[in-house]
Amino acid sequence: MPIPVQTTPATSGPWAGQEDLKIDVAWLKGTLRNTIGAIDWQAAAEDVRRFLRPTEAKSLELWSERFFLAKLEKMVRA
Repeated sequence: MPIPVQTTPATSGPWAGQEDLKIDVAWLKGTLRNTIGAIDWQAAAEDVRRFLRPTEAKSLELWSERFFLAKLEKMVRA
């Protein structure tokens, strides 16, 4: 299904006005890496802890920049 032009990243959000924006796997990977690096993972884990069962909350200990960058690498290779 084609994406309507008015919803592409170059027309809205932080990429508005970047008409020469080339969206490909390298762009996506770089953007996600920057986003992952900017997140306070300890604060994010605490934000979601209240929504999890105690048995699930243990997995929040894994949340870190390193953990999510590894997940990104695995996802990009797939």
